[in-house]
Amino acid sequence: MSLIQNDFPVIENLKNENSPYIYLDNAATSLKPWPVINAVTEYYTHCGANVHRGNYKESERATLEYENTRDLIAELINCKKQEVIFTKGTTDSINFLADLLEINANDIIVNCIHEHHANFIPWKERGNLITVGLTNDGVIDLIALEDILAKNTVKLVTISHASNVTGNIQPINQIIELAKQYKALVCIDGAQIISHKPVDLIKSPADFYVFSGHKMFGPSGTGVLFIREEILSTLPYKRFGGGMVNIYNLQQKLFKKAPFGFEPGTPAIEGIIGLGKAVEYIQSIGFETIDDYLKTWSNHFLQQLEKSAWKLAFTKSHKSLAIFTLKPKDADVDLSFFARILSDTYNIAVNDGQQCCGPLYAANNLSSGLRVSAHIYNSLKDIDYFFECLEQLFFFIKKGS
Repeated sequence: MSLIQNDFPVIENLKNENSPYIYLDNAATSLKPWPVINAVTEYYTHCGANVHRGNYKESERATLEYENTRDLIAELINCKKQEVIFTKGTTDSINFLADLLEINANDIIVNCIHEHHANFIPWKERGNLITVGLTNDGVIDLIALEDILAKNTVKLVTISHASNVTGNIQPINQIIELAKQYKALVCIDGAQIISHKPVDLIKSPADFYVFSGHKMFGPSGTGVLFIREEILSTLPYKRFGGGMVNIYNLQQKLFKKAPFGFEPGTPAIEGIIGLGKAVEYIQSIGFETIDDYLKTWSNHFLQQLEKSAWKLAFTKSHKSLAIFTLKPKDADVDLSFFARILSDTYNIAVNDGQQCCGPLYAANNLSSGLRVSAHIYNSLKDIDYFFECLEQLFFFIKKGS
């Protein structure tokens, strides 16, 4: 994958005379390749017009490129074009969905202990949230989930496809089947998996599926809320303004149908166009290639981890992404200090803290972890360099204490 690194200018631009730039915080956001960067620049320098507004060539061009992204997303997740609603990201999609479903204190929502705050707080603040634990292999406890579904009238089950802390992939088909059996709606948060593995919403018939552009090589401030077609017509409009109107005056109102009726205002045009290029970039490499490489990367990482003074903070399942959260085996150290020194001294970017997963950390009596998350531009040499630097730093800290 060394040639792929050339597609991501940040890697070259942030290296220094002493070390390469090792970016290992991909679960937070991915780097952006040249096709995405060029598409955004091209829009600003050679177009600049609004979408769905103007009867002139620049506006028509912007609209065509914007809607082409919708086609690409529909192809990516195997759904209909009208089921793809553009948002600002996963968090925005979930909050928007909570508003569309008009969640209130009487509504029972079920999630899992490993959820990101984005799939916790919007439901906890609006409805009656019940949280399911994990089994010993790090995936959702399906027996406990079914017990909750059997004993309660659940409105929505909302689960992340893969954890941003453990990388563990959840059995979403079984979750969907269980929820449907008890007539509950299902939302899947696909933010972590969307650029790693194929998503097929025909084979995995969730009612809602959400993800962000910035975690799949696309621009920040872009995202998708998939809503199954038969549900779209039952949902009220909650956001209003220009672009979602066919007729509106003091006597009449007629709003556009989905998806446009759910997308008022001027969108992140350049971002959505860039997102389309990100989808094309992923497709050009292929999910099989991505998956095979990251499995190799993960295996090498775990081999090096075994020889180090560190261990996994959480159970790693056999189905997981290249996301590892670490803690020292036998020492009490300041992980934020580790992350800072790894950056300042060794030019390595990792994530410390709780990664917006406070409930998971609290359930495991942990205050923080050091998260390492990889993507296709991370080489096997990155792993060796990371552990070499980590052990150097660990040695000096222990020596000083």
